[in-house]
Amino acid sequence: MQSRGRRNLWRGRARRAAFTLVELLVVIAIIGILIALLLPAVQAAREAGRRTQCSNNLHQIALAVLLYEESNHVFPPAILTDRGESAGGTLLYRPNWVILILPQMGEKPIYDSFNFVAHISDPENEFGGDWNGSSWVPRLKFGDGGRTATVSSFLCPSDNRNNRIPFGGNVSGEAGNWARGNYACNAGRPYIDNPENSAFSVQDGNSAAWKRDDCRGVMGPNSAVLSLQGITDGTTFVNFIGEIRAGISALDRRGSWAMGAAGASVVACYGSGGDDNGPNFCDPDADDIWAPNAITYDQTALERECMAVCESHCRNWQATFRSLHPNGVNISMADASVHFISNYIESTGLVGDINLWAVWDRLILSCDGHPVDAQKSGI
Repeated sequence: MQSRGRRNLWRGRARRAAFTLVELLVVIAIIGILIALLLPAVQAAREAGRRTQCSNNLHQIALAVLLYEESNHVFPPAILTDRGESAGGTLLYRPNWVILILPQMGEKPIYDSFNFVAHISDPENEFGGDWNGSSWVPRLKFGDGGRTATVSSFLCPSDNRNNRIPFGGNVSGEAGNWARGNYACNAGRPYIDNPENSAFSVQDGNSAAWKRDDCRGVMGPNSAVLSLQGITDGTTFVNFIGEIRAGISALDRRGSWAMGAAGASVVACYGSGGDDNGPNFCDPDADDIWAPNAITYDQTALERECMAVCESHCRNWQATFRSLHPNGVNISMADASVHFISNYIESTGLVGDINLWAVWDRLILSCDGHPVDAQKSGI
C-alpha cells in the first residue's frame, strides 16, 4: 500500500510539471513580443554607435584640413584641373582635397603611392606605385594604394552596404576602380562650372560667383579657396566637411573619395537658387552628376533612397550632404566641431529665391555677414 501511494504521488507530480501545447504557444508568443520590443532599441543603439563613429571621422578629417591650412596658409582645392579643363566636366582628374590631406590623416603611404605627374584617372594611379629612385614601380594589389585604396577614416559605418562597391566608370573611356568615401567639402551655393548657368557657377577664384559674398563656400575648384582668416563669418557657423552617401550602384560616381567632383567629394549648389536645397533633399533630379546613361539606374530605387540624379545632359555640377542616419547628417563646422543637422532645418525649399536668407544658406556661406540663429541651426 505504501509503494502504491508513492507511485500515485510521483504520477501526480509528473502531470503537474508538463507543459500543454497552449502553454508552450503562449510562452513562444511572449518571447516573440519581447524580441519585437527590444529589436528597435538594439538597432537604435547600434545606429547611435555608427553615428558617433561618423562624427569622430569628421572631426579627424576637419582637423587634418586645418593642419594642411596651417602649413600652406590656404585650404586645399576641392577640385584641381588642368588649364582649359572644366571643373564640372573633366575626366582628367588631378589631386583633390582628400588626396592632399592624406599626410595629415596619417595616411602618407597612400599619398606616396600616387604618381602626381599622371592624372589620378591614369592607369598608373589605379593601384598606385612606388618610386625606386629611378623609375615608377606599379603596385599590383587592389586596395593597397592609388584610387583603389580603402581608407577606414573616410567610411561611415552606416553606409557599409554601398561604400565598399568601387565606382566602375559610366562614361566612355572613363577610368574605373574608384574606392568610396562618405565625406565632402563645402564649395558654396553656386554650381561647379555649369555652362547652363555660368553666372551662378564656379570654375576658379576668378569666377564672378566665387567673388560674391552671398555665394562663396570654403573650398571650391582650382584657385577658389580660402584661408582660415578668409572665413569672416566665424568658423563656428560655417559648413566645412559633411557626410555624403556612396552611390547605390557601381555606375554611380558619388562617394569616390579620390575624385574631385560634385557628389564624389564635393557638395555645391545645395542652398537657395538650386534644386538640391537642404540635407538629404528629395527631388526626382536633385543631384547633378555625370550619368549619361541615367536610364540604366533603377530610377524608382534612386528616388526611394532620395538619391535621384538629373537627366543625362548633366555633368558634375551639383550635390548636397546626404547620410543614412535617421532625420539628418553630421557636418563639421570650420572650427572642427561636429553637429547633427536636421533634414528639417530652415531652408528656402525647391529652387528657392536667392534673395531669401534661410538658416541653411547662412551655414553654407563663409562671408555673407549674416548672423546664424544657433537654436534654429541645431548648433
